[in-house]
Amino acid sequence: ARATCAAASLLGAGFLAGAAIEIAGLHAAGLDPRGSVAAGFFLVISLFHAAHVAAGVAMLATRALKPGSMGPVALYWHVVDGLWLFIFGSLYLV
Repeated sequence: ARATCAAASLLGAGFLAGAAIEIAGLHAAGLDPRGSVAAGFFLVISLFHAAHVAAGVAMLATRALKPGSMGPVALYWHVVDGLWLFIFGSLYLV
């Protein structure tokens, strides 16, 4: 379980680095939340997503360094998955 948590933490950190590069590139290309409601909404959703991934990475890294119950970590990811389904459905399917 420790190796799996460490690997997932590294993958999550890589995702966060890629997201930061992508958002910086979009900003440099002129994406400005003050100029467009859609751009602002996109950035807010993206930053909330990054914050939740960062929290998950921190929990997984903690479990990789200090083994313990995975219950709280699993519950966190299940709640995030449920929220993702709701948000995805609200934004793209309705």
